[in-house]
Amino acid sequence: MCGIAGLIGLDTGKARPTLGRMVDRLHHRGPDGHGIWLSYTYSLGLGHTRLAILDTSDAGAQPMHLSDCDLHLVANGEIYNYPDLRSDLEGKYGITCASNCDSEIILHGYAHEGVDFFKRLNGMFAFALVDGAAGVMHLVRDRLGIKPVYTSTRDGVFVFASEIKAVLAAFEVGEWTIDRQGLHEYLCYQTPMAGRTLFEGVNLLRPGHHQVIDLATRSIRQDEAYWSATPNYQDIGFDAARDTTREVFEASVKRHLLSDVPVSATLSSGFDSASVTAQASKILGHGLDAYTGAFGQDGGWYDETRAAAALVDATGGKHHITSIAADDFLTHFDNLIFALDEPRMGMGAFPQYMVARHAAEDFKVILTGHGGDELFSGYPVFKLAMPGGWLRAKKAEIPHLAYFTLSRMRRALSPEYGRHMPVLWDDKTRSQLLGGAAEKPVWHFLQDVQSGSAENVEAIFQTYLNVYLPGLLVVEDKLSMAHAIESRTPILDNAMLDLSLSIPQTVKLHQGELKSLIKSVARDVLPETYFHQPKRGFPTPLRQWLRGSLSAVVEDRLCDPDSPLTRIMNTDCLHQWVDAYQSSWKRHCRPLDEIQSHQIWQLLSLDSWMRGWQERCGVRLV
Repeated sequence: MCGIAGLIGLDTGKARPTLGRMVDRLHHRGPDGHGIWLSYTYSLGLGHTRLAILDTSDAGAQPMHLSDCDLHLVANGEIYNYPDLRSDLEGKYGITCASNCDSEIILHGYAHEGVDFFKRLNGMFAFALVDGAAGVMHLVRDRLGIKPVYTSTRDGVFVFASEIKAVLAAFEVGEWTIDRQGLHEYLCYQTPMAGRTLFEGVNLLRPGHHQVIDLATRSIRQDEAYWSATPNYQDIGFDAARDTTREVFEASVKRHLLSDVPVSATLSSGFDSASVTAQASKILGHGLDAYTGAFGQDGGWYDETRAAAALVDATGGKHHITSIAADDFLTHFDNLIFALDEPRMGMGAFPQYMVARHAAEDFKVILTGHGGDELFSGYPVFKLAMPGGWLRAKKAEIPHLAYFTLSRMRRALSPEYGRHMPVLWDDKTRSQLLGGAAEKPVWHFLQDVQSGSAENVEAIFQTYLNVYLPGLLVVEDKLSMAHAIESRTPILDNAMLDLSLSIPQTVKLHQGELKSLIKSVARDVLPETYFHQPKRGFPTPLRQWLRGSLSAVVEDRLCDPDSPLTRIMNTDCLHQWVDAYQSSWKRHCRPLDEIQSHQIWQLLSLDSWMRGWQERCGVRLV
């Protein structure tokens, strides 16, 4: 796990200090070592910051090179099938590795098999591979976008980096334009889409994509998907699917334990993180250090510690409780938003940030349960697309089903609704708030994602796999790497993903049960406590704090005449929205209050984002 950066086309005298600034901005991602390599022949430079996980010796330092082939690499992430790939390449081609670092296999694989080798990689990664002989640089991102890489071209210079902070550091400008289309998409669906960011001219390489940059022209010669989420549904019954899921899951967790440093885990009251923790403990033969966020509400909706503690006791692990209070919001919120580079997704980022901060005190690697809901139909909206879904709804699922049912009905009047994603600000309200409409419909990418789906449930699956999950993964990367901790996602292993694409939704929703396969497999390893509680998601009491002890913060930030939001929003509309929030009758009903509390979170995030870039980086966002 690391930070990568690079540039093409800068004058010789400026390349080293520019790349130095970029690498400095990525220090938090890799405090164990820095490396810079410059090629004046190709007018390019590569930079790297290292978090040493595999082969912690200097042999694993980057940039890496195969000088005989004129190949040069900087990589971020982990290749979990590295041992198998290395053994295969040694047998076929007689390669000799200079290190035990997984990244080196990318160089040898490309040298012997070309770009086809990229498809063989099972892991989370973003890397840049320079092929000097061919005069190109390859930028590649893993299937689901677990690891990010951003690109931008300005004044004839092409740059890339793991974070936007490093991209903007290359250009040293005092002002940057906000991408208004991205802003509309964020306010509506909580995330910009199709590689767009909130920074005009800064793009996020899309998941599963391979970009080829011409070293001579500094232009993108190719940007294509090397993988897509194409279903290959098999005729399989529930029992057989459960047995296969158990086998594939165990192998995936085992691969994700590949490490030369100790491994820990995040642990909630949900099945995904608990199953990962339990399976990892079984494989290792001892319990893990597990980290759970707690909000001091014993036994309430926001208390996930009891179920988590039962699992830790059963596996013989060590339980670490991360206590989170309203005062922590005051202390850490601005740091959280700055770590993100740009606001994305919702309030669950806050406990994620706090837990990662705690775990990083003693660990470099942490296992998470991301992906179970998206791959194995864990969201209530999946029930809505199944015959009789309403009839099998549990009490905690009814508000979600009601929302998406009403959303379908509203689509005729407001086309951003009915796309299977929650809508926070509709088109009319966004236009009032921002003083203008989006350049194109905010739902245009969702329409593309869903257009090839013959059934409604398949459209939901594609939406959450291609849009919602990548947004969550960007957040997870930034919040964990802000503390130099590598976050691993065993459920998103290639084999688990392929399995998901082979199992029909009717089997995943067996007998109307959300995530039925994961729950059935979990019967083998989890305490009974886990099977007698509602689905919570990422529960936080922020909505209570925003109207209670933090209400003054909301007023001070959002109604401040000097707030940077006044540069991009209608002040009267903004103030009216804040006033309405504090007195809304919906505050008495948690399900109804979630959306408007997320709206306030978004406004606070945008305010902090604009303040942070100006105060910390000297960049005024307009």
